[in-house]
Amino acid sequence: MPAEPNKPSLIDRFLDRRDAVRRRVLRHRGAIAAVVAALTVYLMVHAVTAPPPPTETVWVAGHDLASGTTVVADDLVRRDYAAGTKPERVITEPGQIAGRTLAVPVGAGMPIRRDAVLGAHWLRGYPGVSAMPVRITDPAVAPLLTVGDRVDLVATDPEQPDSSWTVARGALILALPRSGAEATTSLSGRLVLVGVPAQSVGALATASVRNFLTVVWTHSDRG
Repeated sequence: MPAEPNKPSLIDRFLDRRDAVRRRVLRHRGAIAAVVAALTVYLMVHAVTAPPPPTETVWVAGHDLASGTTVVADDLVRRDYAAGTKPERVITEPGQIAGRTLAVPVGAGMPIRRDAVLGAHWLRGYPGVSAMPVRITDPAVAPLLTVGDRVDLVATDPEQPDSSWTVARGALILALPRSGAEATTSLSGRLVLVGVPAQSVGALATASVRNFLTVVWTHSDRG
């Protein structure tokens, strides 16, 4: 019987196919390079010309802001949020909050909610309470106060130092503004924003003009 010729091994067949593919690639390398170059240019142009994702502008605190701070434009910096991701009820223009007094502290970089400033909405939980500014005669007393404190406001007649009386009981400390050096001089005292019962407003307004005012902490179950 005639001898059968040797069959190529699996490795030989693989190497033959690899060489065939390589020869085809070499023959068409110009066309392949042109396609790759065109695709690269397309992707680059598309990346440059594609519109950026939509954003929403929010103004955040540029540095730590304490409660009682009167906000100015320099306190705010712009930050863009992806559309649909900005927090609710935050300011979108500096004018919405500039010149207003913060009722709560705001950390640097934090968005500022519209209800963070002092306004009538802060009295919704206190029916019958009115907000009014008064000056505590001794400016050193104000740093002892904290927003949310309940204190009694006591008046003293400067011409009769031994005569003192309580003008408003359980006044709520709403804010401790720090809007200027003149607010802390020994002559003008320190401005404090308080919430008092509506029936105390008249007497407190008169006392704050004619008399010295100070605060007294007393135990109370109110608030």
